[in-house]
Amino acid sequence: MRIKNLKILLIAIAGSINAFAQDKAPEALPDNYHAVANLPYSFNPLVNDIVDTGHTMKIFVVYPSGNSNLTFNDSIIYYKAKLSFKGIDSIRYRIKDNQNGLFSEIAKIYINVSNEAIDTININNISALINPYGCLFWDYIESNHYEFPKGSGLNTIFSLALNIAGTDSQQNPYLSGILYRIDGADFFPGPVSSAENYNFSYDSTWASVWKLDKQEILTHISSWNQTGYIIPQIIASWPGNGDPSKGQATMMAPYYDKNENGFYDPANGDYPVIRGDQAVYFIYNDDRAPHTEFNGTGLKTEIHCMVYAFNSPDNPALNNTVFINYLVTNRSNLTYSNVKLSLFVDTDNGAAHDDFIGCDTLLNAAISYNGKIPDGNENGIGYGDHPPAQSIMILNKDMDSFIVNTNSFSYQWITRPYESAELLNNMNALWIDGSPIIGSGCGHNSCATGNIVRHAFPGNPNEVDSWSMLQSPLGYSEYACFINILPLTDFHPEETVCIDLALTSAIDENGDHLDSYTLVKQYAETVKTFYDVNFPASCFDVAPFIDETMVSNPELVQVFPNPTNGTLWVKINTIQANAKYQILDLTGRLRSTGIIDSMQTTINISSVEPGLYILRIVNNEISTSVKIVKN
Repeated sequence: MRIKNLKILLIAIAGSINAFAQDKAPEALPDNYHAVANLPYSFNPLVNDIVDTGHTMKIFVVYPSGNSNLTFNDSIIYYKAKLSFKGIDSIRYRIKDNQNGLFSEIAKIYINVSNEAIDTININNISALINPYGCLFWDYIESNHYEFPKGSGLNTIFSLALNIAGTDSQQNPYLSGILYRIDGADFFPGPVSSAENYNFSYDSTWASVWKLDKQEILTHISSWNQTGYIIPQIIASWPGNGDPSKGQATMMAPYYDKNENGFYDPANGDYPVIRGDQAVYFIYNDDRAPHTEFNGTGLKTEIHCMVYAFNSPDNPALNNTVFINYLVTNRSNLTYSNVKLSLFVDTDNGAAHDDFIGCDTLLNAAISYNGKIPDGNENGIGYGDHPPAQSIMILNKDMDSFIVNTNSFSYQWITRPYESAELLNNMNALWIDGSPIIGSGCGHNSCATGNIVRHAFPGNPNEVDSWSMLQSPLGYSEYACFINILPLTDFHPEETVCIDLALTSAIDENGDHLDSYTLVKQYAETVKTFYDVNFPASCFDVAPFIDETMVSNPELVQVFPNPTNGTLWVKINTIQANAKYQILDLTGRLRSTGIIDSMQTTINISSVEPGLYILRIVNNEISTSVKIVKN
């Protein structure tokens, strides 16, 4: 009996061993996908994985890379590449057989991540990272990129962003705020659209910037009708028009409309119009989604931004400058009052923790400079004995107030604003605790006495008796600031506000940090003169560029009276067949057009509203523009 039972037991064990030996581990196979950075995707890698017949499987574990954020369940991986990533990302995963409990070997998933939303302006001595998410010059992960001098690996600005606040007729508050866009977002790529058209297709279309060199446009102008010419993709895709059927404005990015049909058509001679020798253009808004950075209600604004620069090696002031043009349009049906437009700027002159910052009220500028020499962090990274200074200057408006903040002090009143009430305080020339700026000492009533002022640290650090950070008890640190622009009394539907900025850097190679401060002020003055001469009419005006020559020789074109009550006399020294004129408003919209058939022509503009306009005369494919004023 014992022998029989032993045989039965041995047979059972052998059967179990044989059955176990026949179980196979599942096989996870490599997968390939495509994604656009910062957009959500769901991948099912199990589709081509292998498991025993009759068995089921599930995703057991996923190992993310540092380039993405992801979650997963039994069958789906939810994937989102980080905002600034571009290239091949790879993640690893293992699967499990639900019946036999065996695991696969690790397999890889390769994701080809495209990213049209990141580029650099780099035609002169600055290289700066540009994106359409509202906060310039950093990658939203860990690194900033406002490199000066270009190629040095050192930076003078960490980030720059535009904040907007206002109230409606019922005094309801509206706020679109941004510091770093880390823990939430109030701004989003693309134009304001109808709610039903905010979707994946919209996001993938408008998560883009358009970078153009002047020479690319000149080549297109001369070659568009030549056999064999292929229009560059960046010119072909220029966002000249929105889609009104999707709730978008008709006119978007500025362009020359050769046939005057109101639609961008580069195949028939239209071309983008930019400022400078190189420009990066993008559109963003505060309407796409609920606000999660400052949790306010957006104003439904649409912001067109052109970042541009000039290649001017013989002019160091211009060659060390990046310009920014903001066009902020109210796309809501509300009229806002007391509208605040505030620039948040985090400046880092090389090593971040040894800086000072202040303002110059005559230049309408913030100026950051090193608090000591040499500049350098604990790893020795920095500018050394000759650190630069950096100015951020408003070119076309007054700086209403200026206030600083930092995260490096124990003083609560000077820390960064992370609540909406704190942000609004800084935007209204108040410390985050609501206290006013005191014009001496540390600037706060806990450690200073004196008059209430609206501009913190406006003094020159080279002057012993002035009120600058160098003369204050605060000490050097990692500083940021708010440059608050003079408020708008009313901001009407479809009204556009224009802001022009110049960001100028300077290093005195023979001096110290304070000599660089002096030099950057000199450069800023040179840049302001350049702007006033070359863009005299309005910040809306993209001329002069390409074939648009602003008249400086009165013998070429004479226009009178200017200003006019409605009738213009135009005299030109030569006339060609098919000569014509165009009247453009400051947003580039065509308001009137006609033929010029003699060297003296009368143009009636009595039907247009009073304001500033551009008279463009096209004569034998050469365009000349004149600023005119209608009373």
